[in-house]
Amino acid sequence: MMALGVMLAAGLASGEGTVEWGGFRGPAASGHGRVTRLPERLDDATLRWRVHLPDGASSPIVAGRRVFCTAYSKGRAVTGALDRVTGEALWSRAIPCGGRPSNRNSPAAATPTTDGEVVVAAFDGAGVVAYAAATGKERWRFDPGETRIPHGWSSSPLLAGDRVVLQLDALDGGRLVALDLETGAPLWETPRPHAGAGYASPALASGPDGDPVVVVAGSSRVSGYALDDGRERWWVGGAGATLKGVPVVHDGVVHVNTWSPTFEEVGGERIDRPWEDLLAARDADGSGAVEADEWPELSGKTSWRTIDRDGDGVLVREEHEQLRLEMAAPGALLTIRLGGEGDVSESHVVWRVEGGRGVPDVPTPLRLGDRLLTLRPGGIVAEFGATDGKRRSVRRVEAPGEILASPVVGDGKVYCAWFEGIVTVLDAESLETVSTNDLGAPIVATPALVGEEVFVRTRTELLCFGRPEDR
Repeated sequence: MMALGVMLAAGLASGEGTVEWGGFRGPAASGHGRVTRLPERLDDATLRWRVHLPDGASSPIVAGRRVFCTAYSKGRAVTGALDRVTGEALWSRAIPCGGRPSNRNSPAAATPTTDGEVVVAAFDGAGVVAYAAATGKERWRFDPGETRIPHGWSSSPLLAGDRVVLQLDALDGGRLVALDLETGAPLWETPRPHAGAGYASPALASGPDGDPVVVVAGSSRVSGYALDDGRERWWVGGAGATLKGVPVVHDGVVHVNTWSPTFEEVGGERIDRPWEDLLAARDADGSGAVEADEWPELSGKTSWRTIDRDGDGVLVREEHEQLRLEMAAPGALLTIRLGGEGDVSESHVVWRVEGGRGVPDVPTPLRLGDRLLTLRPGGIVAEFGATDGKRRSVRRVEAPGEILASPVVGDGKVYCAWFEGIVTVLDAESLETVSTNDLGAPIVATPALVGEEVFVRTRTELLCFGRPEDR
């Protein structure tokens, strides 16, 4: 089995340079860019190029002179390559897609991944497709089958040496799948029966024995799976119901946010009450179940699809009990020491911070030296001690509304992209605001930091920024 360090190094070779930002959140999903000088402002003076893109929520990735993006347009799942210097389109390919676009998400929500030779893209309603990075020639496709996920499949594929790992957590249970990078053939598949619908992405780590482990955050637990055969080696219980982001691996530990809002916090009714109480309030026809039209506040909405696990329009006791089980543990911001076997909930949790002020929902935390940076809606920026979890500071920046993208750092600057189109640049040491930049369109994607450039994808464009003196 290839050692983790060799595996990561092998993923950096490219015919036209290195893979500087090869997947979601860049190198090792860390959010740290391999950069030299980055602009302090994102405005007309620093804009190098901008190109229109079809709708999408996935983040750009960069390998050598190519920038790769995915998008959704008129029932087609689109993957394309642009010239990093000029923004010129190099190639674009599309396949049929049956996914559902929405205001906050898109069938093109998963960030693609590349080793510089092959680019692998995943889409809700279209599955997984691999193309030659240089030419766009299709290599293979993989159909994961139906994935009943309320907002659509958003988990980004993980490239780990000679294989691609997919996290497929749906309402009727989850699974982890490894594909051969060369052929797309399945190498192993591990059921995750405890998992409900989720949007988190897997990360690659190394245990004390040096063997590669895939760290996965999902409903009820965080798990480490052996990369070679998919065996679940360890797990930590108590995770929330619907997780997002990606585990952050750093020096023998993994930081992972397992908190998610309760059903009430996202506008729902008390779902954790006894089944008999729910029937008394909602079962108008006395059938012993709750039909969609008996809960009009939820019927046809994402919240109903979340509780109606099999999609038959009827909520039954078994579905309700599963949801109660998931909602019983709201989760927390955790730091877990890598290693162990079986249930390591008591032995390997270094610290935990319960959901509340400073604990995020969607954005992945950012490790900054001995600190962990988190973002919450309304411009809230918090920092915790990375080794002890103690809250060090909470501040508010000029950024209204939601935050779906994750913070990234390079050249001493943290870039925070807010849904309303504001990108806040913070000093990485003091966390003071360096600049506030309005790009004029919603942002769901996480920026990419490469060399001297910042790539930001809005719902309508891809923009490249660099220092004015370098233009």
